[in-house]
Amino acid sequence: MKESRFKNSVGFFIVVFHFSIILLTIGLHVMGGFSFEQMTTTIALIIPMVGVYTTAVAKHFIATQSIKNIKSKDISRDYVWFTIFILSVYFSSLISLIFLKSFNIAFSDFEEFKTMLGLLQTAFGVYAGLILSSMFEIEITKVEETQPKGFFGKVREIFRSQKS
Repeated sequence: MKESRFKNSVGFFIVVFHFSIILLTIGLHVMGGFSFEQMTTTIALIIPMVGVYTTAVAKHFIATQSIKNIKSKDISRDYVWFTIFILSVYFSSLISLIFLKSFNIAFSDFEEFKTMLGLLQTAFGVYAGLILSSMFEIEITKVEETQPKGFFGKVREIFRSQKS
């Protein structure tokens, strides 16, 4: 599979899924599954991850908006399957937790739910973060300074000249 196509597919999936989770939580509140306070707390716990992931994806889409004929390298099947597996387990676990709480099946109180939601976000956030950082990293070329600034700039210049 080509890297650019996979990035775009995964990025679109992540953005759509996160906003769907927010809408699901609101819908379950309307159906009586969450009180208003529980709904807002649940969304408040989910929003930071949404912000991090959608920002990374949005930066990628904006940076590649006008590129035509992108030469994209092939990526390994293992990487594709690992990415799909991790994201699928993460998202299905998140949906399950929300449904289990809204129907009062698995948690005796809202504090248990918040704890499990925090653990899930932390556990899978690490893996999802690794995947996203490998996919949506935008390389920034460093512009060398023409003149050193201040004391540390002069020290850096001396150090570089001694290495040469």
